[in-house]
Amino acid sequence: MPRMTTSLSLRIAVVFLATSVVFGRADAAPYSQVARVPSIVNGQALSSFAFDPVDQRLYAGSQQGV
Repeated sequence: MPRMTTSLSLRIAVVFLATSVVFGRADAAPYSQVARVPSIVNGQALSSFAFDPVDQRLYAGSQQGV
């Protein structure tokens, strides 16, 4: 039985190694994080978000408004 476990472990290791060789490492993302958005502003939780891709602005809204 231990031989079966060793054989299975070896097969799994080979699959992981082959996968990393074939697919390689992931390229860097085409974007970067430039800011953080707090989850609460003035005691109000932010519940809705909208991104304007033209002006590249992020709008956040709470129960009280934008």
